[in-house]
Amino acid sequence: MLHPDEIVIEDNVIPIVVGAHLRAELGDRRRGYHVGEAIVNWMEQQQVPGPPWPLVRSDMWYLNNVELRTRPSICIG
Repeated sequence: MLHPDEIVIEDNVIPIVVGAHLRAELGDRRRGYHVGEAIVNWMEQQQVPGPPWPLVRSDMWYLNNVELRTRPSICIG
C-alpha cells in the first residue's frame, strides 16, 4: 500500500485519472477512490502483494508528468 509519508515511485502506481474541474472533484474523484479501493480489495483477496498500487490523480498531474503518462491508466469522466 502507498503511504502519504513515502516517496511515490511512478513505476509502482496505476494512475486513476479524474478531471480537475469542480464537477469532477465532486463526482469523479469519489468514483476514482471507489475504483482504487476495489482494486486493493481484489489484490488482497487474490493475495497479490503489489505493486502496482492505484493512485487517484487529477488530469493536471497526469498531463504534466511524463512518467505517469507512460503507465497503464484508468480514466474517469
